Amino acid sequence: MQQERYVFKVSELNSLLKDRLEAEFPDIWLEGEISNYRPNASGHLYFTLKDESGQIGAVMFRFAAAVLKFKVEDGLKVIVRGKVSIYVQGGKYQVIISQMEPAGLGALALAFEQLKEKLKKEGLFDPAHKKPIPVLPQKLGIVTSLTGAAIRDMLKILCDRYSNLEILIYPVQVQGDDAKNQIAQAINDLNQFYPELDVMIVGRGGGSIEDLWAFNEEIVARAIYASNIPVISAVGHEYDVTIADFVADLRAATPSNAAELVVKEKKTLVERVQNAQNRLVTYFTHVVENYRLRVEHATSSAVLTRPLERLEELQQHVDELLERIAQKSGHLFEVYRNKFKEMENMLLVQFEHYFEGKKTKMSYLAGQLNAFSPLGVLERGYSIVYAPSGKIINSTKEIKVKDDIKIKLFKGEIAGTVKEIK
Repeated sequence: MQQERYVFKVSELNSLLKDRLEAEFPDIWLEGEISNYRPNASGHLYFTLKDESGQIGAVMFRFAAAVLKFKVEDGLKVIVRGKVSIYVQGGKYQVIISQMEPAGLGALALAFEQLKEKLKKEGLFDPAHKKPIPVLPQKLGIVTSLTGAAIRDMLKILCDRYSNLEILIYPVQVQGDDAKNQIAQAINDLNQFYPELDVMIVGRGGGSIEDLWAFNEEIVARAIYASNIPVISAVGHEYDVTIADFVADLRAATPSNAAELVVKEKKTLVERVQNAQNRLVTYFTHVVENYRLRVEHATSSAVLTRPLERLEELQQHVDELLERIAQKSGHLFEVYRNKFKEMENMLLVQFEHYFEGKKTKMSYLAGQLNAFSPLGVLERGYSIVYAPSGKIINSTKEIKVKDDIKIKLFKGEIAGTVKEIK
C-alpha cells in the first residue's frame, strides 16, 4: 500500500523553517561588512552582511536602530547580535539584528569621528567664523547643571576676580537622553531673550565619554555655531575633547579655566589702567612743553619784539637809492622816485600781512598752551584732590570717611577731612 504523501505549501514550509532556525539560532554574534545598505522611511534598516566568500541578508528594526550612535554606511565592518530567521513572504534567509557595533572601534568613537568629519566639511570649525572674547565683559551667561561642582568652582573664581560681573545661569541637564536638547535650547534662548550678554560659557565637569556625550551631539554643535553671543566650551578635564570644543569660539581646558579666561584679575586690570594713565600724562606733558617752547620762540622773534625795525631799515634803503639816482640822473629822479614810492607802499602792505599772520599764529599757539595747561583747567573751575601721600584721588573707592585730603584750586589750596562719601 502506497504511503500517503504530504504536500507543503510554500508559506507553510517557510514558516516551519523560520521556527526551526529561530529555535536553533535564537541569539548569535556575527561579523561582516555592510553592503547594499537601504534605510527605509519607517526607520528600519535593510542591508547585506558579507565576508570573503559568503553573504546573508540583514534587517535592523526601528526600535533597535534608534539607539545607534554612529552612522551606518556601505563598507563599514561591524559585529552584530541577533537571531537567524526567514522572511516568510519572500522566502529570504536573514538575520534580525538587535545590537550592532563597529568592528575594531567603539561605537561612540566612530560616531565622534563621523560627526567631526561631517561638520568640518560644512565649515563649522572654520577659524574665520569664531568671534573674539571681550576683554572685560559686563554680562556673562552660563549653561550648565546647578548640582555639579563645575558651577561652584566657576562662581568662586568669577566673584573673587571681578565682583561687578553680572552672571545669568541657565540650568540644564548635562547627561542623559534629554541633555542635548536642553543644552541646545538654552543656547538658543539666551541668544533670543538675552542678546546683551557679552559671552557665554557652556560646559560641565569631568566624567566618562558616555557622561560627556551630550556635548558631542550635532544639535548642540549647531546651536553653538548659530550663536551670536561668543561661546566658551568648558567640558570635562583638560584631556577631554568634544565636538563642542571644535565649534566654540574658545575652548577652555576645564570649567574653572573658562572662568579664568572670561575675566582677568582685578589687580592686573588696575595695573594696566595705571600704566596707561602714566603714559598719557607723559605724552601730554611733552605736548604742552613743545607748545610752550614754540610760543616762547615766537614771542622772542625780532618781528614781534621790534616790529618797526625792519620797516625803518627798508625806508632807509629806499632813501639811499633815491639819493644815488638823484646824483646820477636828475631827469630820471622823478620817475624812479615814483617807482620807489610804489615799492615802499608794496613793502608796507606785505609787512602788515606778514605781521598779522605772525600775530594770529602766536594767538593760536598761546590758546593751545592754555588748553593743555593744568592751570588752565583749574582756572575753568576744576580742582585736583590729593591724598595725604600726595597721590591724586580719581575715585571715591580710594578714600574713606575721616581721611585727610588736600584740594588744589586755580589760586591756592584747601585742606580738609572727608565727612561723607556718596
